[in-house]
Amino acid sequence: MNNVLNGRTALVTGGGRGIGAAIALKLAALGATTIVCGRTLARLQHTAGQVRAAGGQGEAMACDVADWNSVAALAERVQKTFGRLDIMVNNAGIGWSGGPLHTMPPEKWDPVLNTNLRGVFYTIRAFAPMMISAGGGDIVNISSIAGKNALPNGAAYSASKWGLNGLTYSVAEELRGHNIRVSVICPGSTHTEFSPHEGKSPVNRRARYTRATSKVSRNERRLFGASTLHSFLPGRCFFSPASVSAARDRHDEPDRFDRGARDCPG
Repeated sequence: MNNVLNGRTALVTGGGRGIGAAIALKLAALGATTIVCGRTLARLQHTAGQVRAAGGQGEAMACDVADWNSVAALAERVQKTFGRLDIMVNNAGIGWSGGPLHTMPPEKWDPVLNTNLRGVFYTIRAFAPMMISAGGGDIVNISSIAGKNALPNGAAYSASKWGLNGLTYSVAEELRGHNIRVSVICPGSTHTEFSPHEGKSPVNRRARYTRATSKVSRNERRLFGASTLHSFLPGRCFFSPASVSAARDRHDEPDRFDRGARDCPG
């Protein structure tokens, strides 16, 4: 079980911390040679060091997914170093929640969309041909519950995630015939450096929400590990346990979240 991904190479964007680092550790624990990329090399090296300390194979490579030349150079380096890429997790993302959209400085819009949406286009553009040549692979895009529900004061982030979901469903159909499975995971609020918080009202009925969201290492690694072992359902959207708990606690159409993958084409 622990070596189910032996011989495979995986790439996690935004793998220096938070959800990305947790996914990288899980992939490595399952036997994959795991590459983490992002803009801050020191954080990436820390994650890769954790992978190696646990007995896995980890590599850190600097890359800005919002820069096509940077992504193309990364793909060339991966090809030369490893000769293949079997699993790609598009996790890199940034947010902006400074107020209503009509107050958002125009210069803040592009960084959010360029990282969260254009960056995924760039990585798929660079790495899908490598997977096609190898006869298949898996692409997992990390979206958000904000890609299914409204996010007041975070419209740009929400727009990028709605767009990412649509991109995923479409690319899943495009690559299905090449034996490449493309799926999207939509986490709920998660206590990471990206979105630090302690949860809501831990001593009352929201204790379930707090437990579900307080630790990325528990929820996201479990969810991703299960998805990996089942080879995904192409074009489907998986909600983390945190997403389900949060939606039900807020009474946000709980029937939309049934056993992980619902309300998505594919």
